[in-house]
Amino acid sequence: MMKTVCLSGFTPFGGEKINPSYEAIKILESDQYHLLKLCIPTTFENSIESITHILKHHKVDLVLMVGQAGGRQGISLERFAVNLDDNELADNDGVIKHESIIEIDGPTAYQTDLDLKPIMLDLMQNGYPTKVSNTAGTYVCNHLMYGVYHYIHKHHLDTKALFVHVPYAHEQVKDKSDTFSMSVEEISNALLVIIDAIFK
Repeated sequence: MMKTVCLSGFTPFGGEKINPSYEAIKILESDQYHLLKLCIPTTFENSIESITHILKHHKVDLVLMVGQAGGRQGISLERFAVNLDDNELADNDGVIKHESIIEIDGPTAYQTDLDLKPIMLDLMQNGYPTKVSNTAGTYVCNHLMYGVYHYIHKHHLDTKALFVHVPYAHEQVKDKSDTFSMSVEEISNALLVIIDAIFK
């Protein structure tokens, strides 16, 4: 039976014209998986609900959440989501969160149930620089990751979940000297490698 994968990326933020997380998802195609593609607003409000709405109405085997982490040197597989919003950067609604709890009844953190090392090795063997990251930050990416993990745990869903941070796309670094980037096509192909590795 074909696996259903919910793929989410974000709208541009921080003055950028594009967000490679969603640009890569837009062009990702597969005849092996049923893909549900979401463009998530880079806002604290309603970002979590964008995915939980899908989980309420579909049997989803994997939620693969993707965000931009400009300046990172490759793909980052996120191990932890923390129950905290705390950032000086305003979201796209102009909201700044300081030491704000995401879920009052939630634990301090969630750790992915997935074994990240084999996924990392598959990516590296395919030529994509990758590391396991222990922090998704405290901005909207972590907010979404925590909220989705909390929903899956609270509702006892048999759904795998992973958050992946991707670097800048090439077109974003034309005026940023010595900043690592990947093409949108490379990022898209890397996401497919991740999906394949999870369902091995």
